[in-house]
Amino acid sequence: YMARRNAGTSKEATLIISWLETQQEAAAIQFRVSNGIAAQTKSSPDLTVYRGLLREVAKQSTLFLTRFQKHPSYGHVLYIRAKANREVGDTQNAIQDFKTIMDKFPSDADVSLAGLALCDLLTSAKDYNQAKIYLLKMSKNPKDSVYPVALGRLAWIHYYQNDIPTALKYLHAQIWFYRYRVADSRTVQVERDKAAQTAAQ
Repeated sequence: YMARRNAGTSKEATLIISWLETQQEAAAIQFRVSNGIAAQTKSSPDLTVYRGLLREVAKQSTLFLTRFQKHPSYGHVLYIRAKANREVGDTQNAIQDFKTIMDKFPSDADVSLAGLALCDLLTSAKDYNQAKIYLLKMSKNPKDSVYPVALGRLAWIHYYQNDIPTALKYLHAQIWFYRYRVADSRTVQVERDKAAQTAAQ
């Protein structure tokens, strides 16, 4: 309603994004409610409303992306749509959006989470080589919050490919990273650098 009232103004796009985020939160609440009812009644959760909310989020996100192609939050709305599509089982479109975020919006606030979600989907699809490409991007900077997670994912992918020596190398780098995380800041930096060098060899 507020977006319609502000159609054609500078506020319209911002209001639409707020609505999309609110709808995703509503869907998350509905998911918990549905599972809570299922647990009480010892039945399978009815996720009809949950999926309906997310399909509408995906639909409205697409309309936004069509209309506001140069908006600063374009990458963020892509992430919103990707998450919605992932949850309703539209894996291919989710993968495409996550890839676009990684490739075209590398400085976006959502890029780390998008990268992990993308690699999980690719791994589930057994597209290990594509997953490795993106995980290697995320494992270049030890200061990145997803750095140790990316190392762990790389270890598992190489394990799935029966490349045990490389899997152990990434696992060792991840353990090394966590082992020294609680040390003083100078030591942490040194050991992070060592972990990065080990993973890069």
